[in-house]
Amino acid sequence: MKKPTHGGARLARDDKSCGNGNKLRIFFVIVTLFFAAIALVAVIIALFRSSTADSVSRYCMIASPDNVVGGPGEAGGLLYFEFTTDTSANSVAYYGQDNGALSAIQSLVVHGPQPPGSSSGPVLFSLCGMPNAVAVCDTTTTPGVIQGSATQLQPGSLDPNPIILQIRQHPTLYYMEVLTADHPTSPGALRANFDAICGWP
Repeated sequence: MKKPTHGGARLARDDKSCGNGNKLRIFFVIVTLFFAAIALVAVIIALFRSSTADSVSRYCMIASPDNVVGGPGEAGGLLYFEFTTDTSANSVAYYGQDNGALSAIQSLVVHGPQPPGSSSGPVLFSLCGMPNAVAVCDTTTTPGVIQGSATQLQPGSLDPNPIILQIRQHPTLYYMEVLTADHPTSPGALRANFDAICGWP
C-alpha cells in the first residue's frame, strides 16, 4: 500500500497563498486609485483657486491724518480700510471702519497715478460721494462702518477693468483720500496709500 503523499496539501496551500496574494494586490490597487483620486481633486482645487486668486487683489490700509500731504488732516481720526479689486468680475469692493473720532465721511476718492517724485496725483475715481457722485457714502446702515462695491467707476459706461489693472500693476502710485464733513475738500481728512497688499478674500 502506497504511503499518502503531501502533494494535495501543498497544492491547497499554494492555492490559498495565491488567493491571498491576489487579494493583497487588489487591496493595493484600490488604495493606489483612492490616493490618485484625492491627488487629482487637490490639483483641480488648486488650479481653481489659482485662477480665482489671479483675478483678485486685496489691499489692507489704515487711512490716517499723518499720511495727508498739504494739510493737517483730521486729528485723531483713523479709518481701517480694505479695498478689493476683481478683474474677472470687473469690480471693486471696499470696507472701512473708523475709530469713532472722525466726522461724517462725505467721499472716498482714489488718486493716481502719482508722477515720479510727486506725493500727489490726479483724481482717478470716487468709491462714493463726489466728485464722480457714483453713490452716496452709506455711513448710517452700520454706525462707524462704510462699505460698498462698484462695477462702473466713472459716469457713463466706462469699463473699470483698465483702472483695476493699472492699480494692480503699480499700487504704490495710487492712494485713497477721505473727505469728511470737517475736511470736505482736498487734501482731505485722511489718506491711505495702496502699498499694503494683504492677499485674497
